[in-house]
Amino acid sequence: MMIFGKHRGGSAAGDLGDGRALLYRGQRLTARISHQGSCRRVGVARRGSTLHIQAGPGHTEGDVEAALGRWYRKEARRLITDLVRVYTARAGATHKKIFIKDQKTRWGSCSRQGNLNFNFRLVMAPPDILEYIVAHEVCHLVHQNHSRDYWSLVASHYPRFREARKWLRSHGPALQGTFFLDTP
Repeated sequence: MMIFGKHRGGSAAGDLGDGRALLYRGQRLTARISHQGSCRRVGVARRGSTLHIQAGPGHTEGDVEAALGRWYRKEARRLITDLVRVYTARAGATHKKIFIKDQKTRWGSCSRQGNLNFNFRLVMAPPDILEYIVAHEVCHLVHQNHSRDYWSLVASHYPRFREARKWLRSHGPALQGTFFLDTP
């Protein structure tokens, strides 16, 4: 996989993406790398429109990629859990577990057991797209199909679902792959 314009694990912390752009909730963030001599694990924290990444001299692109993946997953879990609470209450539905994954072909799914699965990359999309996917999957807790009744329920909980689906068809593929928007 190409990350930062080079193969994973290839270079040391000197060129790990400082100044590069990433997406978070549909907004561009700028990555700022700070080098910490005693840093054992790559750290990631957002402050405003900047994503601060702390890396040590021995860290590789693969280390930074892994840290970004952990950060995006943590954010996805936080945001999705809150939205699932809202939409399950509205729908009068219950779920068992929420799983945050890196699905290659799906944004979300709902199992017959009531487990909800979501692609962590949804946190790169605008908030209304994430909200639509959560509403979509929560409605599957009521209807395990895509029947007229199902789509009526989706429309009652998220009336702008057609626009969200159109956005995902147009822009969704760009969310897969590298975390960075620009190439070096």
